[in-house]
Amino acid sequence: VFHNESSEVIWFAFERLDEGRTIQEVIDYNVDGVDAPSWTVEVWSQERISANASSIPVPRTLEPGLHALVCGTWTPFQGYFGGELAVTS
Repeated sequence: VFHNESSEVIWFAFERLDEGRTIQEVIDYNVDGVDAPSWTVEVWSQERISANASSIPVPRTLEPGLHALVCGTWTPFQGYFGGELAVTS
């Protein structure tokens, strides 16, 4: 469950990193906050969480690997890295 405690509409996504990649590499690559590296795969996203609201995404099974949580605002369009999730088999 994700909570948007801000006064803005936000979005979020999980990106799975290719084996051997790190969250720091994603951050270093994505300094402009616009695009994802070719060695990541978007595996789960939600385009809208209203201001001051909660969201219960559709349950997903994530493949093993390291996943980055990315969230952001629409106006202006910006992304922020919220952490990482390691999934093991």
